[in-house]
Amino acid sequence: MSVAPPNRRAWVARGTRAGALASTLAILAACADSITPTAPVTATGPSLSSGTASTAAVPDVVRRVRIQTTTGKASPGYVLTAVTLGDTLYAVAFDTTGTVVYYRSFPGVTGNGDAYVQPNGDFTLFLGATNGWQPLPGAYTEFRTSGALVRQWSAPSGYYNDQHELRVGTGSNPTYLFGYDYKAMDFTSRGGKPDSVVAGHTIFSVDAGGNAKPVFVSRDHFSVADWIDPQVGVGDYDHPNSIDVDTDNDLLISWRNFDEVSKIDPNTGQFVWRLGGRHNQFTFVNDPLNGFGGQHFVRRLANGNILLYDNGTTHSPQESRAAEYRVDPVAHTATLVWQYRHSPRIYTPFVGSVQRLASGNTFIGYAYVGTMAEVTPGGSVAWEGKLTVDGKVTLAYRLLKYTTLGHFRP
Repeated sequence: MSVAPPNRRAWVARGTRAGALASTLAILAACADSITPTAPVTATGPSLSSGTASTAAVPDVVRRVRIQTTTGKASPGYVLTAVTLGDTLYAVAFDTTGTVVYYRSFPGVTGNGDAYVQPNGDFTLFLGATNGWQPLPGAYTEFRTSGALVRQWSAPSGYYNDQHELRVGTGSNPTYLFGYDYKAMDFTSRGGKPDSVVAGHTIFSVDAGGNAKPVFVSRDHFSVADWIDPQVGVGDYDHPNSIDVDTDNDLLISWRNFDEVSKIDPNTGQFVWRLGGRHNQFTFVNDPLNGFGGQHFVRRLANGNILLYDNGTTHSPQESRAAEYRVDPVAHTATLVWQYRHSPRIYTPFVGSVQRLASGNTFIGYAYVGTMAEVTPGGSVAWEGKLTVDGKVTLAYRLLKYTTLGHFRP
């Protein structure tokens, strides 16, 4: 049985903003599929002149955001992220000069803003201020390059929407997202109370009609004893942060607080295998750091390997890196076949992303410190830059690179 979330001062302080967000979400839900937004939606510059989006000048408030190159030359493409400026959340894309060439604004909304280009070519952005465990309103909105709203994606009634990942299905394939609710758990082993009220997550599949069904409930498979990182604090004990649909339609799930990557069969709701954490089923091979900690953005590559952003919370000294593993579920080995360790060392305790580009280079978003790097297969830095607002480095949730922007094809 779910219980009410704990009453925390930090949440109460956000009450006014949360109320405004709830109103914004209600408007978006009512208007999806039927409107073109009146807020400016911009695609500017010679490479974005097809007319698929308006070409109004980028306003001064958005021009405050830039990517500053620190070394090398950026490869063709666009860097996508989300930033909050004042009381407005923006999805923004930058060209190779670090200039904003596309944005979509959501007035009255602030938050982390997971901005993503889905397989169907649409953008999605999380509208809300949750970090994945607070009792705050929020939902994903899907919109076209033109800015026109398509729909809203949410967990079912009784759950709060988690901002970490939305994977929109194509064709008859379902969409996947996280929702969370609250239950009392015995946290005496971690210095808490025997009836601590803690958030826990459920993975939902959602069909085209918006019907959601649970495919995996974390409390049915994980206990408080599985919680490795962080060592202090009570919010959500599991903290899932990425979903990838594997080649066989199983799910690859990253659980930050468990230091685990799980392969889960969505039809049975059971583990196929478990990599890392207290229930690790694999031996790490050729990995000088012997695994990962607090990881984000787990993805299956075309070559069959698994690429992830290793936050490095359990390394000594703590260090974040990109790591690629060849996972053999028969031999139960996870062999490190490639890694990139920044020099000087970077450590980001939270957030981050990593992508293998079509060129073979790897794009790494050290988002907590607003830094991104494109590195070659040989490990040399092709380009590096920093996300800035008014010339000062700022953090983001993810920093992602795309060849094209949604439906637009320059």
